[in-house]
Amino acid sequence: MNKDYYKILGLNPNATFNDIRKSYHRLAKLYHPDSNGGNLDAAEVFKEVNEAYHTLSDEIKKMEYYLRQNSGFIFHKVDFQPYFIASLETETVKMNDEFEITYRYLGEGRVFKKPVSSALFYNSSPVVNHRMVHTVNGEIKETSMTYTVSALTTGTITIPAASIYINHKFMQSLPLTLTVTPNNCYFKPAEDSANNPYILYLHKEQQGKTVYRRTYIYRHAILIPRSNYAYYYHQVGSTLKITFTVLGFLYSLGAGYSVISGFLLGSLCGGILSHSMYRLTGVHSRFYYVLQNNVVKDYIEEGYKPGREISYWIFDDKYFYQFLSLFR
Repeated sequence: MNKDYYKILGLNPNATFNDIRKSYHRLAKLYHPDSNGGNLDAAEVFKEVNEAYHTLSDEIKKMEYYLRQNSGFIFHKVDFQPYFIASLETETVKMNDEFEITYRYLGEGRVFKKPVSSALFYNSSPVVNHRMVHTVNGEIKETSMTYTVSALTTGTITIPAASIYINHKFMQSLPLTLTVTPNNCYFKPAEDSANNPYILYLHKEQQGKTVYRRTYIYRHAILIPRSNYAYYYHQVGSTLKITFTVLGFLYSLGAGYSVISGFLLGSLCGGILSHSMYRLTGVHSRFYYVLQNNVVKDYIEEGYKPGREISYWIFDDKYFYQFLSLFR
């Protein structure tokens, strides 16, 4: 349950900074442990007073406090200044697993620049939401942008500050710190994941509800944890499939057979060899087992399909993916 810091300081939500400071000094002097002979009740009150003051006297902490207190989308009628806050869904995550970064700002924002970091992978475009905040100056729009991202390395990483112009004023968020722990390889669970995850691209088509019936395509990429061991054998498997497909194609041309038959026969031989190699090495194939991944299943249940989109079908990931999955 969230604490009411204004009530702790004996103030109302319209209190100014000077009111907050005066109340803090008065209560801190009254309940300080040195003035109460080590009384435990007084020490607890002093702790809450101190916590309330340090939250309400800091603009960023104050805004975060209001966001927590007012989940019903209506804030106290106070005089808000434009703010720009960044927050993490979690402070600890496994390598390649998805998590969310949310940016909130009050006012009219322009020229937003997300953080650029070699340790981060952006899985999709942001989900943008709006709500109206009630202030003494009237209703002001608050915007939140939530990015789904994945970490590409382990250890403690710092997510740089994002920037934006709010009401023609340049503002930056505070940098964020994230702890990333190792993850198991999905294709060979006995191995730890490395810096070569398998990237599965998904897309979802949705018809707009306007009279123009515009089709919206949502794209998402999932990082499947993969070890260097699995990555090596996946490369070998791809080489085998491509090599035998080309050989079958060339042989059919030279022998006067059907080009399609030679193409399919070469692909089949390459698929059998690569599948046998995966059996011997204990590595799961990419093009079949990724669809069994729990995260992938969740997105497919939401209507996503493998591939980037339907346009230029002959080069589309979806069809290439389905063709190669026949040979696993």
